[in-house]
Amino acid sequence: MEGSPLLRRQDAELPCDFARLPLVALGSRVTARFGMRHALAACLCVLVPSSAQRFAVELDSPPDARWDDIAPLYRAPYSAAISSLTADPEKRLVVQLVEAALRASPSLAARIYPGDLMAEFASLGRGLNVSAERVAANALLYDLTAGRRGDGSSARACTGVVAQLANGQVLHGRNLDYGSADQLKPLAILVDFKRGGRVQFTATVFAGMATFNTVQKAGGCASLSPWSLSQNERDQGDVRSNWLRLLSGSAPATFAQIRRGSLVCVS
Repeated sequence: MEGSPLLRRQDAELPCDFARLPLVALGSRVTARFGMRHALAACLCVLVPSSAQRFAVELDSPPDARWDDIAPLYRAPYSAAISSLTADPEKRLVVQLVEAALRASPSLAARIYPGDLMAEFASLGRGLNVSAERVAANALLYDLTAGRRGDGSSARACTGVVAQLANGQVLHGRNLDYGSADQLKPLAILVDFKRGGRVQFTATVFAGMATFNTVQKAGGCASLSPWSLSQNERDQGDVRSNWLRLLSGSAPATFAQIRRGSLVCVS
């Protein structure tokens, strides 16, 4: 995150041998460019603030109750982060329009957020004391802001790095380049998504979101190999065309697609 202090890995119970991994700390605004947009690797070195908490979300529980124990803990920092992220009048207006569209058209909401996600946003909204549609609209800030602006400049965020040690072990690191870093850091958490009492996958999540763009799993999609995925910067496409794509319901939200893909990989 922009302006963030040194980040460290979370060691507790991650499904790969982090005791053997050196610390990977990515500085703000990594300038190196890598050809891969989505990186698969043997282990994901999740980088989060040292104060980040770890939680479990039970996929066997009713979706409208899955975040009930987590969301209330982040009510104040969530409000502060959203106020900072939507301080720009244009961003604030777009989020309000999207919220109204989600409330007016449940079918549109289901296309943007397939499966159980809108029900999960109801759980989040109840804990954060805001509507499910507002929480869901706030969770679209990446899709609403990432891309090429009208003046030709890029709204970029995030870089992933994959490296291999001499012994063949693969490291997957990433940073999250967002504004309002001081407000977002308190929301960074690790979430184990469980089913049948077993961890299906682990994601780095901002509290208040049911979706994510950084995830890892001990077992692979079609083999026994571990896998990890991080979604990096978007520097193509026009921001306003992203708005039209969302409001037409032509494709799910980016982070929702990643969560859906993670479920497919473990099913």
